[in-house]
Amino acid sequence: MREPMDYIYFVFGGGMTAFDWTTLIALLAISVVYFIAPAVGYPTSGRGLIFASMWLLLAKLGLSLLKFSIIFFELVENKSSGTGGSAKGKFTDAPSLLMLFFLMESGLFVMALVLFVCGLGALRRPLVSPQPLRRDYHDD
Repeated sequence: MREPMDYIYFVFGGGMTAFDWTTLIALLAISVVYFIAPAVGYPTSGRGLIFASMWLLLAKLGLSLLKFSIIFFELVENKSSGTGGSAKGKFTDAPSLLMLFFLMESGLFVMALVLFVCGLGALRRPLVSPQPLRRDYHDD
């Protein structure tokens, strides 16, 4: 039987899971801010950086899906070749390629967060000039 920490490690980013919970939660939060901002009173013209951060998070999800599919197909190929999975594959044999994928994913995530923070700073509410409290009535 597995330990509870093994399950936590497997679900939240470890093991052979293609579900990146941190990225999904960040994508959900950023998209909520993107779609709620006009309802709160911000103009729709200043949301470009937030939109770009959502695209970077989607690119990070695509990159991690590519990495996990390459690893999966390599494992399937090794198992079906009759070696019983003992032979190492070309991709998993070189840790530098796995590190390159990890660095690209981390870079995309950090760039997405920086763009989101800059996008929050770019959101400006329009200045509303105060209306006079009383009207001036002119007698003709």
